[in-house]
Amino acid sequence: MRERRRDRRIVLRKPVLASVNSAPVFVLDVSSGGLRVAHRSQLPGPGSICRVDVPDESGTLALDCAIVHTAMQHATDAAASLFQSGLRIVAADVESQRRMQALIRHDSGRKR
Repeated sequence: MRERRRDRRIVLRKPVLASVNSAPVFVLDVSSGGLRVAHRSQLPGPGSICRVDVPDESGTLALDCAIVHTAMQHATDAAASLFQSGLRIVAADVESQRRMQALIRHDSGRKR
């Protein structure tokens, strides 16, 4: 299968707790064009625009993202449903863009 991403994804060393429209999510990987998050509650459908707030030591990165896809990871009687969604960044203020690039640079320098 041909890779459709334009930007290389960086898997974060440790998932980062964030929120999508106030719902808690964990950011799993990032690129300059988007991110992948894990979450327990369903997010709006593909094509919907949502606000992603990612706290860091300097404040909160505010990203407006389009939901590209959502997939259920598992759902059993013993475990709650877990979803993963791919989000495309459609808008961010200059400071949030700068800090997002710093996060990508920081985690892309690690050995895999």
